Amino acid sequence: MNFVLDYSWDRPEPSWTRRSGFTGVLRYLSIGKDDTGQGLTTDELTSLLKAGLSVGCIWQEDGDAMTGGSKTGETHGKRAREAMQKLKAPKGSAVYFAADSEKITAQHAADYLTAARPALGPYIIGLYGGIDVITGTKERMGDNAAYWWQTAAWSGSRIADRIHLYQAVHRGNFAGAQVDVNAAYADNWGQFTETT
Repeated sequence: MNFVLDYSWDRPEPSWTRRSGFTGVLRYLSIGKDDTGQGLTTDELTSLLKAGLSVGCIWQEDGDAMTGGSKTGETHGKRAREAMQKLKAPKGSAVYFAADSEKITAQHAADYLTAARPALGPYIIGLYGGIDVITGTKERMGDNAAYWWQTAAWSGSRIADRIHLYQAVHRGNFAGAQVDVNAAYADNWGQFTETT
């Protein structure tokens, strides 16, 4: 099993990350003028890929944005597509949309993702969330509708079937950076290893 890191403002040095045995990272896409500094830049992406790391991308404007349903999903899908294109991410790469709040239900997530999918263009939707949101959204959209990234938060000790990534409950301090460690349950979790 491979392990990948996700992080926001702290950025561990890419070559250290690879030497430590991690095979990839998940990074937040820039949300544009409102970005607070956690967004992935072109220079950072180049450094990650040169270090031999695969990269996956996350879209999150705020934790409970999915409660906005299909209208918000369409807007965010378009903005995420533009951010991926700016990075020259290859077609078919995933964007994980974050259900990072207890307010979000599976119905919220399904409505949001259904609208985000066509707006995302050549990229593939993914969902980050707790087990109830993950399993409920899978029931509404189908197992193969998206990439699935479950967090231990809001999940207890339960793990959903057929997920791609699992985020441990603890945050680790690696080389002075606060990161989360994720187990890759699938070889393909929507990552990419080069730009177009």
